[in-house]
Amino acid sequence: MFRFLNHASCIIGNILVDPWFKGDIFLNGWNLLKEFDYDINKLSYEYIFISHEHPDHFHIPTLKEIKNPESKTIIFHKTTDGKVVDFVKKMGFKILECENDKFYDLNFGKIKVQSNGFDSFFVFKTNTGQTFVNMNDYQVEDEKELQKLNETNVDFLFSQFTYANWAGNKKDDMLPKKAQRIINDRLSLQFKVFKPKTWIPFASYIYFSHEENFYMNKHVPSLSDIKRFAEIKNVKCIFPTPDMIHEDRMGDNAIQYWTTMKSLIKPLHKNNVQPLEEIKASFLEMCDKIHDKNDMSLFDAEETYISVPDWGNVIKYDIKNITFEIVSQLENDIEMSSECLHFLIKNKWGRGTVLISGRCQINYDTANNFFNQTNLWYNNNIGKYLGKNLLLNEIVNQDNFYQR
Repeated sequence: MFRFLNHASCIIGNILVDPWFKGDIFLNGWNLLKEFDYDINKLSYEYIFISHEHPDHFHIPTLKEIKNPESKTIIFHKTTDGKVVDFVKKMGFKILECENDKFYDLNFGKIKVQSNGFDSFFVFKTNTGQTFVNMNDYQVEDEKELQKLNETNVDFLFSQFTYANWAGNKKDDMLPKKAQRIINDRLSLQFKVFKPKTWIPFASYIYFSHEENFYMNKHVPSLSDIKRFAEIKNVKCIFPTPDMIHEDRMGDNAIQYWTTMKSLIKPLHKNNVQPLEEIKASFLEMCDKIHDKNDMSLFDAEETYISVPDWGNVIKYDIKNITFEIVSQLENDIEMSSECLHFLIKNKWGRGTVLISGRCQINYDTANNFFNQTNLWYNNNIGKYLGKNLLLNEIVNQDNFYQR
């Protein structure tokens, strides 16, 4: 049995999974289709599983509401930098830091957490013999990664069922379909290996809530489409709704519920224009940190050109030559607001936030120039540094789904 709370959050046994119940995230880019304001101190759990750092899973304001953190144990995967573990320790939580391929005993069962170094998923076996697999939005490309777990005929499989990031520009009707095919292929692989008795569509109960990304809601597949996909795969599919305890009839009204919630959505947020000189100062500070921690003699990538429509300018951006300047050309590799640009410069994880928020328009032909210039700062966020534990070919000219 389990209790679904919202989006990617539920309680399985005595494990609270990825709690986020209200508020906007990803640079005002996402909101829940339906907020449910739980009192986290009245929920019954001993452990909190955090799958990864994204705020729809690791939502710090929600964790800060817990009045007795010393009585709770955070379950997190082992990482290179350990910063999430250090952060929650300072908040007062106990820690269970999990290595791959190993079960850890809990009060109501045992858990195995598998990680790629950033994201993670878990297998939980209850003392009563049930098996739960929470894939969440973990990206598995190789079937062998799942096969080695030797888990088949699992009782419940939880997985993300729609794309949840930038998936095409405003006039592009084809790329969102390609993004969904990638999700469907991922689900098909999970169904094939785990052979779930019940699939719980999970981690996709949000909408794009900013005026810059609201158009992306148009192409997100309906729950009826998802149900048909599951039926074609001969998989029993139960859609949850907030604060529902599992039973076989759980999903009877869920499609209508979520369809109604989606019909009520509207843009909630507008751009907050940032001053050019302030962003340039942040860029110089970022470059100081990059040059201090990385061997930039190894870095080799062309500059990128970023259009900032609220300034009416294009910026030449080059981390090796420390260049941030307005240029006269109109051609660009990506378009984003000054607010987004400032965020990705100030925060190592910021590039990921901008892409997940969908608050950008990408030049498909030259986008790698942008990624090449921003991948290093993004990798520094997870403790990877050029010349130490990161190679140039790991960050330059990487495969992107829209170019496949």
